[in-house]
Amino acid sequence: MISKRILQTTGAFIALMAGLHGCNSDANAGEDQMSQTTVISADFEDGKTPARWGVTSEGYEFQVGSERGEKSGRLKMVRSGLAPFGNFMSIVPANELRGKKVTLTARLRSDTPGTRAQMWMRVDLESGGMGGFDNMSDRPVALPTWQDAKIEMDIDAEAKHIAIGFIATPQGDISFDDVQLKVHSGTKSHIEAKKHVAYERAELSEMQVDNIMAAAKLLGYIRFFHPSDESYAVKSWVAFGSGLIAKVENIRSHSELAKALQKEIAPIAPLVHVWYGDQAGGASAYPSLAGATDVLWYEHTGVKLGPESNIYETVRKRTQGNPSKLMTVTKRLTNGVWLRLPIQVPAKGGRGGATLPKATGAHERLRSDTEDRNLDPATRTARLSEIAMIYATMQHFYPYFDTVKVNWDLATRSAMKEVSAAESLDEADDALRRYGNKLADGHVRLHSKTSSSTFSSRLVTELVEGKLVVVEKVKSGLDKVMLGDEIIKIGPMTTAEWMKKQMDYVPASYGTERETLAANLFGRGHFFNKAVPIVGKRTNGETYQFLLEPLRKPAEFDRLIKKVANGEELAPGVVYLNLVGADGSVVRDHLDKLVGAKAVVFDMRGYPMEGAKNLLHHLTDSNLQSAHWLVPRVSSPDQEGVSYEERGRWELTPRKPRIKGKIVFLTGGPGAISYSESIMGIVEAYGLGERVGARTAGTNGNVNRLSLAGHRKFTFTGMKVLKHDRSVHHGIGIQPTVPVRQSLTDLRSGRDTVLQKGIEVAQR
Repeated sequence: MISKRILQTTGAFIALMAGLHGCNSDANAGEDQMSQTTVISADFEDGKTPARWGVTSEGYEFQVGSERGEKSGRLKMVRSGLAPFGNFMSIVPANELRGKKVTLTARLRSDTPGTRAQMWMRVDLESGGMGGFDNMSDRPVALPTWQDAKIEMDIDAEAKHIAIGFIATPQGDISFDDVQLKVHSGTKSHIEAKKHVAYERAELSEMQVDNIMAAAKLLGYIRFFHPSDESYAVKSWVAFGSGLIAKVENIRSHSELAKALQKEIAPIAPLVHVWYGDQAGGASAYPSLAGATDVLWYEHTGVKLGPESNIYETVRKRTQGNPSKLMTVTKRLTNGVWLRLPIQVPAKGGRGGATLPKATGAHERLRSDTEDRNLDPATRTARLSEIAMIYATMQHFYPYFDTVKVNWDLATRSAMKEVSAAESLDEADDALRRYGNKLADGHVRLHSKTSSSTFSSRLVTELVEGKLVVVEKVKSGLDKVMLGDEIIKIGPMTTAEWMKKQMDYVPASYGTERETLAANLFGRGHFFNKAVPIVGKRTNGETYQFLLEPLRKPAEFDRLIKKVANGEELAPGVVYLNLVGADGSVVRDHLDKLVGAKAVVFDMRGYPMEGAKNLLHHLTDSNLQSAHWLVPRVSSPDQEGVSYEERGRWELTPRKPRIKGKIVFLTGGPGAISYSESIMGIVEAYGLGERVGARTAGTNGNVNRLSLAGHRKFTFTGMKVLKHDRSVHHGIGIQPTVPVRQSLTDLRSGRDTVLQKGIEVAQR
């Protein structure tokens, strides 16, 4: 979870509905390098902090390291638990960079196990929106050896300034060297041309939706289950889908639709047959395939959707086989339109032998993802193609349709109408988020550099006893607002109306979690990229108005509930340790106190780091295992015959010294998701301590990422997690043994209700 204090500064917010994503464009990679002009250069050999650079994360400092006589920059954590990640940054006026392409390069290294080194760049517009963002989230450096890093970005003609920097996430130390920001002086960016692409919208008829749904199904079947050389070579699937949808959406009969679909997919799937009629129709035999002795098919473990490193794989497998007896499936695309899909394809013998028959007119320009990355989502067919690819990917690989009861076809048809008719890209993105949230998956995100919601808020709220209460605010400014005040109106909407609307956009696996996250969303400023009139209400009932302006720079905040220091004795013999965002050193640094305590209260109300996992070794005398992590194995469409392979289960052995006092975990709250649930699932299964607070998010498992148009991505949970007893985890989470929520009276008096209950339980 990226700190709300420095959201605007880092531009790297990854939680809730961030709507941000990296853009590492390789377009124009072959242009004349002599046209580059260096804007920033830093090799740190003078041993000083570069001018106009600074650290914006509490608990971190910049240092100059030396190795074999060469110096490099280092972002070092000097105190854990103050910020969930480290950030070192600079801001460059856009001025002469507008309308140009810039390249940021450096060498990166992770100096702490488990910490990722990432470089980032963000373009801020004069209008207050964002013109581009990349934080290397899809290609972080996690190795202790030097790695080259690069970000390329087109600079909008309305750019105000460019922010660049380095982040260490989660907590830990990183090094960087040979930093250069260069402008390609002789070139113009794609952004300048794209600015003139008119935003397109249309109201879709039922026939048009039929046509687009048929195209969406066909795209998924071919992309994931028809391994011809031609389809295997396609990398720009959204661009291909956009062109396909443009060809078929206005066709007025199903018979003509079948002909058009057949024509458009023939260059990448020569054996696939689409026809109009009944299920028994279609070609009855394959053409003669002289020289074919092998058979190829896809085997998906999860599904590999791009170059990102994760546990998911897609392999084209080859064996000797009989091409006349290929495995095929017949699928209905829409009324009267059928598909015969060979999920095995014949090939010439020998390693690398080509698949047969050879197609003509293949889409050579789609062999890299450049077409997808340059595809403007303002184009309506591009937005519809994004939905088509989300639909198909989830249809074949989403592992929780047995738990999440949703009519996926119906939800998709609705989303197509909403996205096509949207008045703006932001409105279309909101519709896309609502569509994704039908999956009830806390990992679902639309990461989009086009999102206008990029600023932080000057105050932070929580939902307490049904009221949206100010729990933090900037130290300077907003003098009229007091900590503990209630927000009762946001713009033209009451708080209840605003909350109801925001809940549509918040990814969560169950209702109360969505409600909690929506309240927290207000404080993170996602929908406040411009000034918003707010009505507040004091504890005495007095109401007042103020204008809440976006926070564009880092700021100090006051908190209603003060932080407790790690190692503090909360009551005689009761020690506190916050594991949220904590690396392995937090346990080591306080181990003596923890071992000597009568009881320990561990705070897990958020996203932990390696420190929480390291702690578990000291809480047991026998081996521990994590929950069951099951990756789907898929070789047939529509999840027919899907099986699950268990992978990556943790095996934790006991370590000395053993912490033997009474153990209490505070749990629940925003951020208690995924990794947090892996930890708390072990606590639950082995009875390692009391669990005080609220249940966790009910979403665990490795995230998978689907590329969309123009550097956008859609993320989701790509594997199934079951509890230790193999019962359902998704949508259930880890339940507390002592349920308790923050009380309004305690909050306004600065008391942490959950912590106080934890102390009480620890003393029993």
